[in-house]
Amino acid sequence: MFRRPAVNQETILAALEEEGWPSRIDAPLPQTPGIDPKVHLHDTIKSLNRRHLQSIICFRGDGSGAGVGWMIVGEARDLPQIAPRCSPERPLMLSFFHG
Repeated sequence: MFRRPAVNQETILAALEEEGWPSRIDAPLPQTPGIDPKVHLHDTIKSLNRRHLQSIICFRGDGSGAGVGWMIVGEARDLPQIAPRCSPERPLMLSFFHG
């Protein structure tokens, strides 16, 4: 249960669901006056990765500041061992994770 509405997180999850969970989508966040869109996306991705009961999915920026991707982590044994730790500061190499 969330303590407050998570509109930006819900917007990204809804867009991924609507598009069939592609490995990357353009950021669907509305522009907010006075907030840098790249910072807005970064903060939302950071929030999406917070407080998981189990680390199964990880969200990442695509390096452009305009897109978001995701990958399976944790119990997924088929991921290469050299996969970088999930962090919004590290761009997701989509072709590496989703062939």
